[in-house]
Amino acid sequence: MVSSNNIKIKNTKGNRMSFKELVGKKISKKVKFMEADVEIVKLTKGQVTEMQAMIKSQEGSEDEEANLEILISIIKMGAPDSEELTAEDFESFPLDELNTLSKDIMSFSGMAADVEK
Repeated sequence: MVSSNNIKIKNTKGNRMSFKELVGKKISKKVKFMEADVEIVKLTKGQVTEMQAMIKSQEGSEDEEANLEILISIIKMGAPDSEELTAEDFESFPLDELNTLSKDIMSFSGMAADVEK
């Protein structure tokens, strides 16, 4: 039996890393938002579970404020540079741009089925 301490993963630089060393590592990519490149990160399993619960709790809801809160939460979790923005800051962006960014984050994080709903 192989212990988890002996499992090694080769990263892109050819260095070997254990699973333990990967804890907390972020995977990111650049996407377009308002015609600018912004960095998004894959959400953790815990964040995905939290988002799925928030989305499920609002299914069929017409409450635009609650839906906007979900949208902002997704963006704040998945776009690190947005963490300090206020609700008023988010109100200044076009809604379709916010929707596209949140869909990019969700798809990148493996939530493609939730994006299609």
